[in-house]
Amino acid sequence: MLKPNTPPRYGRKLTSLIAATIIMAGGLIAMPAHADSLPDHIVNGTFDYQQQAISSGMSDTVNFSNLDPADGDVEYGARLDSSGKASQKWVHISGFDATQFAWKSTQTDTYVDGRAHIVEIQRSKAKDNMYAEITASQAGTYIYQDVSTTPGAVYTIRLRHSKRDQMASHRETMQVMVGAPGNEQAITMTRLKSDVGNPVGVSSTTIESPGTNGWDGTWDTYAGTYRVPDGQTTTRFTFKSSNSSSNVTGNLVDDIVFTVGYPLHYDLKGGSGTGPQQTD
Repeated sequence: MLKPNTPPRYGRKLTSLIAATIIMAGGLIAMPAHADSLPDHIVNGTFDYQQQAISSGMSDTVNFSNLDPADGDVEYGARLDSSGKASQKWVHISGFDATQFAWKSTQTDTYVDGRAHIVEIQRSKAKDNMYAEITASQAGTYIYQDVSTTPGAVYTIRLRHSKRDQMASHRETMQVMVGAPGNEQAITMTRLKSDVGNPVGVSSTTIESPGTNGWDGTWDTYAGTYRVPDGQTTTRFTFKSSNSSSNVTGNLVDDIVFTVGYPLHYDLKGGSGTGPQQTD
């Protein structure tokens, strides 16, 4: 949420990945859904679901809305009042389907917005792109999705990242955390492309995209790989802010994709297959 005496949240589209979780957030433990009920890919990674309804209350100075996925309600953005609260005026989105929106948040605090587990969606200056800001209004929280995965398979994770705060001295960094719900680990991501000339080929478990501006439409693109351990049929993809000018702002994400990186083959030599094996 916008804080008093701060510029509006500018940014561009964000693609993401998340569902039920076992992750700790403000003392709450969210349990993962059964793998059989989960999608086998990231859903709504472009944050375009119900775009018209979500963006109808946005403007050139307030370019964000908060979503309550559990109830299908939207809170249109506004500057906080003198007590540090947002409008807390929630409107139901007709026909909203939480499984199609797909994203979830670990936020538990209700003081600012009147609700917990909200996800913040933003729109670009040109009004042609929707994306997400990792943290809505509670420090240390993040968004995620749970996905049904094949043990032994190698998956590719791809996303775009951009800054919200345009002060050059203000760094914004994030991590892509992947693993069994409640046991996610930061994976190495490599910059593949930069709209502002940042060097490509740089790899790290921490993503940073200096000089980008999601509001104006400049992003860096990253990709990484993850091998699903034996026996793990549910995998959580978590997007976590590791640094920003404020604990409740910064780190925009979009176009999040999670796909099988190579075909799988079950080697059943002697009738005793051990699981998926890579084939060339």
